[in-house]
Amino acid sequence: MLSIPPALMRSYDLLLNRKGINNNHQPHYKKWLRYYLDFCNKYEYNPKDIRSFPAFNDKLKNKKQPESLRKQAYFTVSLYYEITTSDCDA
Repeated sequence: MLSIPPALMRSYDLLLNRKGINNNHQPHYKKWLRYYLDFCNKYEYNPKDIRSFPAFNDKLKNKKQPESLRKQAYFTVSLYYEITTSDCDA
């Protein structure tokens, strides 16, 4: 599994803190982001393109992930999109 690049991780940590995400929940957000980035790399999707998320969501459905976790994954990835639309280096 891919690691989240350090610069992206710093930006993501700052955003999680700015959004008031509880420190105890942050590892779950980082896990979903790592899964998403890994999925995009493996299946050659552009992770910065929001149109990549439906394929990831379909993969989660195929793996029998409940809707609540898919929503959590979407929220996590939407935070990543906030970073990538405001910072070209993410």
